[in-house]
Parts: sequence; C-alpha cells; structure tokens
Amino acid sequence: MVREAKEKKQSIIITTHYIDEARQAQTIGMMRSGEILAENAPEQLLKMYGCTSLEEVFLNLSQQQEIALKADTPTKSVEKQFKVRHEKKSEGLGELDEKLSINGNQTIVRDWEYMSCGYLVYLDIDTINLEYYPDTSSCTKAVVEGKAWGCMYIKSTFSEALLERVKRIFLNNLLESVKHTTLSEIQVWLDMTNHQIALVLQRDILQGFDNFTKDVVKQCHVDSTLFRPPIRFETVYGSNRPVFTNFAAPGVILTIVFFLAVSLTALALIMERNEGLLGRSFVADQFIIGVTATEILFSHVFTQFIVMVGQTLLALLFMIAVFKVDCIGSMVGVIVMALLQGLCGMCFGFVISAVCTHERNAIQVSLGCFYPTIMLSGSLWPLEAMPKVLRCISWMLPLTLATRAVRSIMLRGWGIEWSHVYWGYVATCAWIAIFMIVAILIVKL
Repeated sequence: MVREAKEKKQSIIITTHYIDEARQAQTIGMMRSGEILAENAPEQLLKMYGCTSLEEVFLNLSQQQEIALKADTPTKSVEKQFKVRHEKKSEGLGELDEKLSINGNQTIVRDWEYMSCGYLVYLDIDTINLEYYPDTSSCTKAVVEGKAWGCMYIKSTFSEALLERVKRIFLNNLLESVKHTTLSEIQVWLDMTNHQIALVLQRDILQGFDNFTKDVVKQCHVDSTLFRPPIRFETVYGSNRPVFTNFAAPGVILTIVFFLAVSLTALALIMERNEGLLGRSFVADQFIIGVTATEILFSHVFTQFIVMVGQTLLALLFMIAVFKVDCIGSMVGVIVMALLQGLCGMCFGFVISAVCTHERNAIQVSLGCFYPTIMLSGSLWPLEAMPKVLRCISWMLPLTLATRAVRSIMLRGWGIEWSHVYWGYVATCAWIAIFMIVAILIVKL
C-alpha cells in the first residue's frame, strides 16, 4: 500500500484497533473518545514521548487526557499539618507507596504517578512535623484553631500534570504547558502571625521542592544546574540556614546581666538612708572620722561585684553550653563585655537608689526601664527596622552599642580592631562613668 500510494500518488486512510500495524505509515493519528490526541509521523511520536512502541505512546496520551477530566471531578486530597519543632526529629510520613524506594536521604521515583509522595519525603525534616487530614476544610480548621502552623493541599492530578508540564516545555510547546500549570500547583495556607515560623516553613517547603526536582532530573540524565535560579546566594557570615536564637542571644544575655546587676544595688542606699546609717556617715565625715559618698558607693561596688561576676558567668554558661549559641569569635571578649555591662547595671542601680526614697519606687523604676531597653537596644528588633525617631533614642541607650559589639564578636568573629567592637567597649565604659558620677552627685546633695 505504501508503494501504491507513492506510485499512483494517492492517499490511503486505514482505521485499526492495532496501532503498531500502522507503524509503516507516513502519518498516523490517534483518537480517543472522539478527540484527536496526536497526529505525526510514527518515529517522531516515539521520539517525542520516549517510548518503544506506539501502544505506549497511546497509553501516555490517554493518561494525559484523563488529567483534564480529573480536574473537574471531586477527588480525595492529601493535606499536611505543619508544626515547627526545635530539635526533635519528625516521626515520618507513615507508609509510603511501594513504588518509592527510599535509601537514606535519596528518594528514587519508580513511577511518575507518585511524585507527590516523593516530594513529601523531602519535607520529613527536623523543623516540620507532617500529619494527614481527610480534607482541606479540616486541615485549614486546625490552622484557624491554632493547632497547626500551616496546611498543604496536593491535588490528585499533581504528578501527571507536573510531568506533562515539563514535557511541553522541553518540546517548546509553552501554550500547552500553561494549561497544566493550575493542575500541578501545590496550595499552602500558613499562619503568618509568627513571622519567624512562617519564614522557616516557606524556606523549607521551597528548599524541599528544589532538592526533589534536582534529584528527579538527575534520574532523567539531565543536568540539574539547568533548573537552578539565575540568582545565587553565598554567605559572608553565618550559614544558609540562620537561627534566630543566634541573633537574639547576645542582646538578651547582656540585658539579663544588666538588670540582674541593677537589682543588686537599686535598694542599697535606700535601706541605709531609711535606717539612718547614711546620714550618720555623712555627719561623721564632717569631723574627719566618717566616710564620703564616693567611698560608700565604691564599697558597694567592690562587695557586689563578686556576686555580679557569678551571675554573669552562669548566664554565659547557659547560653553556650545549654542553648548551643554559636560563638566563632573570642569568648574572652564576650566575657569582658558582659562583666562591663554588669558593672554598668550596678552603677545604674546606684542612680535609682540615690533618686528614689522608697523601695517600691525603686522597683517600679527598674521594671519600667526593662521593657523599653530590651525593645530598643537591638536585641529583638533590628535597628534598621525602627523609625528614625526611635533609632535616635536607641543609640543613646547603654545596651545598644554593646549588643552590636557582642553580636559582631560571636557571629562574625570580629576583634577589638573593628569599630563595631571597640565602640561597644567605649560606650559601656562611658556609661559606667556617667552613672557613677551622677550617683555620687545626687548622694552628696
């Protein structure tokens, strides 16, 4: 028949249920349910779909046709609950399909229909706990009720649509690829009230999918760098997975040391004044046998300094040994700064003790200074994110430059030769002198 068609220049049309019988034809068309699925040369179709027989090509085309039908039909969905945990490892996803072979951290997809399960393996990490839900409403309800931090919905058409979407891109058929975009999407609802947790979830979900696609294309003998974004991030300091604890720890530790030292001296002069000891000391000073205000203050500094050193070392021990906060710089520099901040807190306590006349007033002033200090010193709220007015106020606080200095030592490994570090020491010493002078002047009045 091929010879007849060539010699007599006639067109011959054959309809058959046995597709491979038409393999010698110049062009074949495949129809299913009244719709033309493909029309091209047999060898071209085999090459396009990577098959060895026309029956396999027809099977692939039939499966692709079913994707659109499934999209309009209610299907069973798989939802996941996200819970962020500090260090405990996730218990897993339960039993996966037998068509997934898991070997350590490597997941090999044996059947393209189960790509969603392969992706979920990459979410079985320390920061995410996955739990199944029967439908989308119950999953989002858990987020609304505060039982979960997020909900993920993977459509039943995901695997087939994603594969078809990639195929169309490689075949330079972008219009057909766009049609499968919605079917291959993964929907995620997050509770954004906790910014840090939401950022961690977004980061790990995207990173998990990136790792998954790289491993899949490697199995297809395709260079994974083709799927890498054109922007490449490299760290100068820190790691690619930053921990908020490392950022907040320097400021929190200095704040704790500072206000623990304030509590040591905030009531010292008040108690002596109320008991009459301070007045008798000043009266005796007039007869050259008493003590001066400077001597009284320095005597308190020397006696309370030992207690403050113990408090400081204990706080630093918990920070490094218990909470595992990173410190790539000199630990000696951190200890010295913490001790200076403790001394600064003691001097600030003397100012409070000299100004206030009753214990309750001193306690109220101490507590009232705590919240503005921890919020405006850059411990939790970065200076760059503050309004200009608050930023100006922040620079005038005794903890701001010290926090920046300790953070530079611990996270960047900087030494005293860096301006961020030595200005922290200079500012702390200046505040010690200011508080001590103010306290002495007030006591002498």
